[in-house]
Amino acid sequence: MKDEKSGRNWEQKRYEDTLTQVYTSQDEQETIFKAVRLRDYQDKEEVRLCIAKDDRLVKALQTPLSKLGERINEIINYGVVVSYVDRASLIKEVYRLYQGIPVIDKVEGLGWQYSADGEVKAFAGSEFIGIDGKDKVADIEAGLPIKKGTDNMETINSYMNKNVVREIVMLYNLTAPVAGMLKQCFILSLHGKSSTGKTTLAKLAASQTCSPEYDRLCKTLNTTDNASEKGLEGIKGLGVLLDDTSLTNKGFDWDRFLYRLSTGRTKERLNRDCQVMEARRFYSTIVLTTEMSILSKVDPNREGNNGRIIEIPVKEGIAFDDDVECRGMELYYRKNYGNALPTLVKKIIGLGCAEVKDMVYSEELDLRKAYAEQDVVVKRHFLEIAALRVTARMANQYLGYQFHIEDITAFLIENIAVSLIDTREMQPADRVYTVLYPELVNVAGVSKEIDGKVYRYIEGKVFKNLVDTHCKGISCKEAKNILWERNLLLKIGNTFSIVKNVGNGEELRGYWLICEGEK
Repeated sequence: MKDEKSGRNWEQKRYEDTLTQVYTSQDEQETIFKAVRLRDYQDKEEVRLCIAKDDRLVKALQTPLSKLGERINEIINYGVVVSYVDRASLIKEVYRLYQGIPVIDKVEGLGWQYSADGEVKAFAGSEFIGIDGKDKVADIEAGLPIKKGTDNMETINSYMNKNVVREIVMLYNLTAPVAGMLKQCFILSLHGKSSTGKTTLAKLAASQTCSPEYDRLCKTLNTTDNASEKGLEGIKGLGVLLDDTSLTNKGFDWDRFLYRLSTGRTKERLNRDCQVMEARRFYSTIVLTTEMSILSKVDPNREGNNGRIIEIPVKEGIAFDDDVECRGMELYYRKNYGNALPTLVKKIIGLGCAEVKDMVYSEELDLRKAYAEQDVVVKRHFLEIAALRVTARMANQYLGYQFHIEDITAFLIENIAVSLIDTREMQPADRVYTVLYPELVNVAGVSKEIDGKVYRYIEGKVFKNLVDTHCKGISCKEAKNILWERNLLLKIGNTFSIVKNVGNGEELRGYWLICEGEK
């Protein structure tokens, strides 16, 4: 059965039906003006004037009432010719009717809406939910996500119960409202080769909140860190997907990026007066997909990164059994999205936001008692795991999910502990050989056989960029010596570099890699 109370068209009509007519111009165009008042959670108001155009209402002006007179001329920007007499009459009518003009809440970012004193007032997602747990008229100009179709829990449970990784990824997205209330950012990275289904799994999880095409929450991380972070500002409780982090620029500073993501801060930016601009914080769950481990790209001496991110390798057969299952679930989330999260949020509001937070803190204490022997870095994830456990319990009880809470907990703690050991045990030589060398060979030039050995030429600046990207804390000189000791880099006399004359008096410096497996 089709849900008539979903989709952009229904939200548009609901919003437009709220507006009230305040004036009709006296010229032959007979332009109709409608108005609505927008009130934020500091009780500040603005009036929005809309004009009827092409069978829909278009926003022509939004301003505090006190500035209506000085800004009224802006309505001509929308192709409407309004005489001075009509403008004066319009102002007069808005003032006269102002107290009777309907009021809707102003949306201030995605997710939880707070008053000046930090009190929860609403939740803005695929439904705009009031503190009474009921959905309200949403400001269509806020561009909130929409919902479509209906969740089939038999399909979801049958799919995700095949392994714990699927359950974890699905649960991460649902945990975003709890993370928002706790003012925390929880980061999960799925890494594995291309075509293992990790992106499709992440999008299926995101569909619990919104359409996987909704670009305010589902992004491809192929821009600068500055641009990527700016899009996160103001999100408080809706899960974010940052897909294909392998497309980031060379030299991308993952250490600082992870720190800012985990603390809900964006990169500082300057305004025209060279003053630091104040940015809105964000609190949520963030799922990253990448081909290579992110922890392999950061400084191994900074093991605090292990306390900021949980990484799960996704091999073939983990995300999906086969291509048929993958395409089937992809078709499912394209037809059904944005349904689970608002239902969960209503339950959280019904239980009480403060009470749910207390449940998480109590759960965290129990974890610290049960896993007292774990490393302090592992324990940094206990609040995160506690939030997942509380969310899973609510989802099981109220939404019909079948999360295996103890299996999820055991898997995550073991996975974090093993990842930490790997970080501590990986010496510079191991890092150069296992992480850097494959990347060097991948971008090097065509192969050339000399005396039975296969060589590939790589430019010096490319070599340096890859060392800086994949071997934080290791110098180019150290990397070259390690490769030479393993017979993977040609050394002529006392030097590694080969100088090529490229014409016009310019020289190009580079190196000859010895290609393992091609000898």
